[in-house]
Amino acid sequence: MRAWLAVAVMGSAFGGGCLAPPGSTDCQRTTDCPADYFCDPARRVCTRATTDADAATGDGSGIDAAGPDCAPADVMRPDRASQDTATGDGVIVDAAVVDALIPDASSAERVRDGAVAERPFVDAVYDDGAQDRVLPDLRATDNAAPADGAADHSTSDHVGSDHSSSDQRTADQSAPDQSVGDALVVFDSSAGADAPVGSDACTYDCSGRCAPATSCGQTCPAQCGTNEACLPSGQCIHDECASGELSCDSCWSTGCETTELGSHCLCQDGFAWDAARRQCVFSNDGSLTVGAGDEHDLSSTPTPWFRSCGDGVVFSVVALTSDGAQLAETIPECCLAPLDQLLLINLQADTIRSAEVGAHEFVTVDRADRSDVRFLYSRTVCLGDEPCLSTVPVTTRGQQIALYRVPRYAKLAVEANGRLIAQGWNGSTGGVLALRAEGSIEVLGAITMTGLGYAGGWQHCDVMSGYGLQGESILGPGRSLHTGNLGGGGGGCFDAVWSCSLDGAGGGYGGAGQAPAVSACPAWSCLPPIGGEVVPDPRSGIAFPERIFLGSGGGGAGCRGDMLCTCTAGGAGGGAVFIEAKALTVKGELSANGTFFAGVTTSGGGGSGGSIVLRVGDAVLNDKLVQAIGGAHPNRDLGTGGDGRISLRCEGICTGSSMPEWP
Repeated sequence: MRAWLAVAVMGSAFGGGCLAPPGSTDCQRTTDCPADYFCDPARRVCTRATTDADAATGDGSGIDAAGPDCAPADVMRPDRASQDTATGDGVIVDAAVVDALIPDASSAERVRDGAVAERPFVDAVYDDGAQDRVLPDLRATDNAAPADGAADHSTSDHVGSDHSSSDQRTADQSAPDQSVGDALVVFDSSAGADAPVGSDACTYDCSGRCAPATSCGQTCPAQCGTNEACLPSGQCIHDECASGELSCDSCWSTGCETTELGSHCLCQDGFAWDAARRQCVFSNDGSLTVGAGDEHDLSSTPTPWFRSCGDGVVFSVVALTSDGAQLAETIPECCLAPLDQLLLINLQADTIRSAEVGAHEFVTVDRADRSDVRFLYSRTVCLGDEPCLSTVPVTTRGQQIALYRVPRYAKLAVEANGRLIAQGWNGSTGGVLALRAEGSIEVLGAITMTGLGYAGGWQHCDVMSGYGLQGESILGPGRSLHTGNLGGGGGGCFDAVWSCSLDGAGGGYGGAGQAPAVSACPAWSCLPPIGGEVVPDPRSGIAFPERIFLGSGGGGAGCRGDMLCTCTAGGAGGGAVFIEAKALTVKGELSANGTFFAGVTTSGGGGSGGSIVLRVGDAVLNDKLVQAIGGAHPNRDLGTGGDGRISLRCEGICTGSSMPEWP
């Protein structure tokens, strides 16, 4: 409701006919003047009413003659002969309101049709001088200034304070005018406007207000009701923080606040309030800088202090549903947050279930509780769970499926001699470094997963004849055999009869592992080891990077073991690196190479290179600093591991090269 004012200059009482002579300065109301005269309220002079057409409004509102009892014709009752002829609807002063009709053209207030609100407060002074009446059918609009700039808030007749809040009274409705002889202010408190202090009719409604406000000589108390908060505007609002309807005691919140927009939780850095979910949700992990000479393990080191686990923490999965996973361990409190991103991947399986190894999918956390993680959206990729994408939990028996948190940094920098790594493969989890950056990644030091893939086979170091273990692969750990374990290299031999030893063979992945070039044993004594195969078999139709694998391990060497063991185990394969960034600059090292361990007498085979998957806007990659190559002896042509695989998807401008070259 808009505030409106109606001001009238009144005498001390209603009386009889025109008493004051023309030009008299004694009149207080029109009834004090002779016939055909009215009282000029500004000068208190009886002035003769004009008989010409209304020159003030010019809209035909019918103010063209003086009415009986010295009142202008347009403020008469509808049953008088001089009723409003402009509209013909019997409404008095329907098109315009005359606030102060003065015949003197120089001082008359000129009012345009529509310039004054169509909701005026107009009281008609009747010949009995005893009643104030509010005119009917008056509708509210904004008040506008009159043509001459005078305020349109007053009338020249008597106003009854008991009519101050009514627009709908008709001409036959009346109430005694209880305020005379002063300037009556009718104040609408809901609009928040102030009225002159000390006015008899001045009121202020304090209901719903809490901030101190002084008006009309009174002060509103600074208080709200139970479970209400006081806004800076001075209004009270329902407070869900106080009522307990909104809980903000999670690890991702710092408190609860109520504003004009309602109640919400205050969130930790890197988190944002989600009004739809009614909770703080993950946004980003901030910026990470790995200093010179530092080694930062993504799996165990958190960037924000309030997260209880590493930015790239990993869990082993024991069961899957279409929209969730059950973990082998309890999730630490304050570890996984709503809208965290995860990488779900099958990394190893037995021979029967190996068809889905390498399958992976990025999922988003909806909620995490104890050992159960629910995803925001249902999965779309089969990961070896049979039946696939079941709504009931399906165990992952015979498979190693892992869940990795994927940190999202604002930007990432690895300074010279700094190293960024992640947990290596331990037989069930690890071996993967996955991260995203909203901005740039600059590598002056190293981001490396070299030697953190599948393990190499143990050497056979004994006085008895035997073979070293095969290297580990997607099929699991190897056995004491000279043949390859799919990608894992075959083991070298020790023959106690002929007292000869053989090196182990290299592991395979993107390329096949190599067998040792020289055999020191007779062909009928020790069978030569066989290098690991390309994984997956190119004939399978399975493509990279739709499937991502770790590098395979090399086979262990064989040697005589008396007092000392002079041979070595096979090298480990490279891990997997997944990076997504707006811009990537590599002037240091980005690697997932296999390793090689040189022995005194014989050496295990080299592990194969791992996987590197890059999804970038622009990239500057110094030549051959992005590597996924197999492990090799530095001086001898022994069981070298096969190369891994590299994929680069560039949306902008990318320069540089890699080993091996990306497609």
